[in-house]
Parts: sequence; C-alpha cells; structure tokens
Amino acid sequence: MINGKSYDMATPCKCNEELIQSNMLKFAMIPEAFKDLSVSSFDTSSVTDISYMFNGSSATTVYVRTETDMNKFKGSWGVPSGLNFILSK
Repeated sequence: MINGKSYDMATPCKCNEELIQSNMLKFAMIPEAFKDLSVSSFDTSSVTDISYMFNGSSATTVYVRTETDMNKFKGSWGVPSGLNFILSK
C-alpha cells in the first residue's frame, strides 16, 4: 500500500534495468583487460559469418555499447531475424 491505496503492479525503474545489465556483465566474467573495449575496438574485417554464435541459442536480445557496434551486428551474415538490439548508455 502506498498512501492508503492498493496497487496491483509495480513499474520497473531505469535503475533496475541498469542493475540487471551490470549483473549480467559480472556473470560473464570478462577479463579486466577487455572491460572498456567494444566490438569496434577490434579488427573484425575478416569475420564474415557469425551464425555459429547463435546455433542452439534462444537469444532474443543483444546489448551493444555503440550504434557502430549495433550496425556491425545487424549487417553481419548469419544474425537471426527477430533479435532486439538495445543500445546501452
């Protein structure tokens, strides 16, 4: 109850989404040396097929740091249709 009124559902706040993303990155155990890097930091010119990344995957959301990274993924051959790209700030 809030101020004597009953509510059926809560609205998630932005800080909750940031906490979820932070926990996902911690769980990924990315080495400290790669912490501040993005896909754009690497030479990906020789990568022509990333479909192997999605074999057997039920991924529906891809989090990217920059619009450049998002465009690299979207333009890659083998990316399944229907993926949601979220640009994290």
